[in-house]
Amino acid sequence: MTMKSTLAQNVQRAPVQSAKKRSPCLGICHVIGGPYSRRCGGCLRSLEEIENWGRYTDEERERIVRLLPLRAQEA
Repeated sequence: MTMKSTLAQNVQRAPVQSAKKRSPCLGICHVIGGPYSRRCGGCLRSLEEIENWGRYTDEERERIVRLLPLRAQEA
């Protein structure tokens, strides 16, 4: 199984409704990417998104969750 397919499976397992109140964290955190594009290899959120998750509005969280499958395809 490739890393790309593993990331896609992880994102598909994340509950979509979690964007409202809970984090899309899958509990398998590890940092991937270079110095300017570091992300969690589990949920694919940027480190900034993870840090600010609790301060985001529901709309901002939903926007990020909708981007996660696209990020899995790019990985």
